[in-house]
Amino acid sequence: MKRVFGSIVERVGTTLDGSLKITLALQEIPSGVGGELIDIRGKYVKVLITDDNISSLEQDAVAASQMTGITNKKNSPSQRLRGVIFRRWENDNKGHAKFETYYEYEMEAIISKEKEYLI
Repeated sequence: MKRVFGSIVERVGTTLDGSLKITLALQEIPSGVGGELIDIRGKYVKVLITDDNISSLEQDAVAASQMTGITNKKNSPSQRLRGVIFRRWENDNKGHAKFETYYEYEMEAIISKEKEYLI
């Protein structure tokens, strides 16, 4: 799929792994294109963001660029658990100013609970 959209950048933020997350509001997309966008959810794509018209030279540069260092690998179970614990810390840090101390506290509780099954 190759599409060019006019859009508004609504938000720019960071994710747990330190990468950036950009939220775009697309303006008046043609019928059926919404379904195409939903189909590429979770896939890696190339993006050119400009506040000016896209020249043919820029278009060619995007087409020629290689997507390197990208994997379509899902997070490991331990990474997923860390993400969940981070979200819990955001909601209630239980007096831990730093996430790392909260993480260690919560992991020790999980480990202690699992050790009970060994006895």
